[in-house]
Amino acid sequence: MVADTLRVQMLGEFTLQYGCQEISDNDNRSRKVWLLLAYMIYCRNRSVSQEDLVNLLWGEEERSSNPLNALKTMFHRVRTMLNQLDASAGHTLIIRRDGSYAWNPDVEFFFDVEEFEALCRAGAAAAEEDVRLENYLQALDLYQGDFLTKLSSEPWVVPISAYFHNLYTQTVLETLPLLEAQDRLTTAVSLCRKAVALEPYNETLYRHLMQPLFKLSIGNPGSSFAVEIARKIGLPEDVIADASANVGADYINMDKYLQDIVRDKRYWESKRQNIRQQEKKLEDVTSRYEQDLEAVNKQRKEIIREAKAEAQRILAEANAKIENTVREIKEAQAEKEQTKLARKALEEFKNSVMATEEEDDKIARKMAKLKERNERKKQKQKVTAQPIFNKEVIEVGDNVRLKGQVSAGTVMELQGKQAVVAFGMIKSTVKLEQLEKVSKGQIKREIQKSTFVSSQTTDNMHEKKINFKQEIDVRGMRGDEALQSVTYFIDDAIQVGAGKVRILHGTGTGILRQLIRDYLRTVPGVRRFQDEHVQFGGAGITVVEFD
Repeated sequence: MVADTLRVQMLGEFTLQYGCQEISDNDNRSRKVWLLLAYMIYCRNRSVSQEDLVNLLWGEEERSSNPLNALKTMFHRVRTMLNQLDASAGHTLIIRRDGSYAWNPDVEFFFDVEEFEALCRAGAAAAEEDVRLENYLQALDLYQGDFLTKLSSEPWVVPISAYFHNLYTQTVLETLPLLEAQDRLTTAVSLCRKAVALEPYNETLYRHLMQPLFKLSIGNPGSSFAVEIARKIGLPEDVIADASANVGADYINMDKYLQDIVRDKRYWESKRQNIRQQEKKLEDVTSRYEQDLEAVNKQRKEIIREAKAEAQRILAEANAKIENTVREIKEAQAEKEQTKLARKALEEFKNSVMATEEEDDKIARKMAKLKERNERKKQKQKVTAQPIFNKEVIEVGDNVRLKGQVSAGTVMELQGKQAVVAFGMIKSTVKLEQLEKVSKGQIKREIQKSTFVSSQTTDNMHEKKINFKQEIDVRGMRGDEALQSVTYFIDDAIQVGAGKVRILHGTGTGILRQLIRDYLRTVPGVRRFQDEHVQFGGAGITVVEFD
């Protein structure tokens, strides 16, 4: 049993439906067979011992000399009946384990009792009246009668039946005012009549049932429908004809005109209701659009992240390719033919990189369009929205600390979505989203704390300053190796407070020099860089000065 869902109904008639096959308690079978099946379904979330089942079916008075054998016989009859749904249903639905019987938890299952209770609770918890009414109506539609009507005298059925009966009555009483408020009087009357049949002694239900199916509209003409009513109550046609002749054709036609007016009014009220429903659907579509836009933004960030990673990979490959090309030229001693082949290979690689960049540009243009669309929407919203003061806006000079930390510092510089923060004697670049403002008293306390530096830390910094060399030689290195070495060198120079350093990279093709200077432009602490004096190396050495 894997194709369809097993549907079980116990509210009213007891039925089981699987696909096109159905069995019900109207079948001419033993009452105990249906009792055993109903109990196993209702207790399907646990195992039931053989002793409990024997007491359920026979009790102490009817128990046979071999009750376990009688129980096996009863389960055989139950399985035979279930096989009408599917050839393997009998042994699939009910399993035996550790001397007990249980309902198979792996079978996909719809139980009207559980669904009815869930819908009632969802309706009671809903804040909007439309949602509450929709849940209530769905629940009441499932209630086709009391719980296991044909087994209502069984001791275990009585309290369960009373619970669902009271829940049904309570739900009906909460639903009727909602229907009346929306002028759905026909539905209210139909629901009331069904409830009265199940609960004939509830006065509140009768009061709702006796509500008139019309409303008084002040200022609107109405019709008495005298001729129609007289005909329905059985007055002779000659009397009706004489009365019609006495009042005249104008009176009769007036009634018809009033009926037409009422009909037109109902038509336009229906149109108005449809418009309200369409507006609600439009709001739902707008909400889904906003959710989709948020998902697109997340996807855009992921695409940008992957694009940056791909760009870094391509850059590393380009550096390696360039270095290999230079090395091949040198090894070939600048032979013309080898140089041509190397340059051809380099040109092909350059074209492949440009093709990749063009593809990245397409992606960037698409993401820019999405961003512009989102910005236009935000601008429209800002026209009617009141400006909101954000206390968390961080500016230069603000006192901040890392979220979840106690150390506080001062914002020295803003760099896009990042900020340079001074934590005592140490400067650090931190994302703005990781910072929060603190009071001046807090920053004073933290500055006092941060001014204390252990003797070990001071000794380490002193040793690093003594051993630091103000020049680095990266000649002969590959591009990525040289950039890594220069990165560490510049970080150490800033940490020890060096004013000026020298980077020996040689002249060559100038590629290594360009890569190093492109990196230096991104370092916040670098004030400027330039070629060394021609007497001391010229373009083969870059002199870096710090703030």
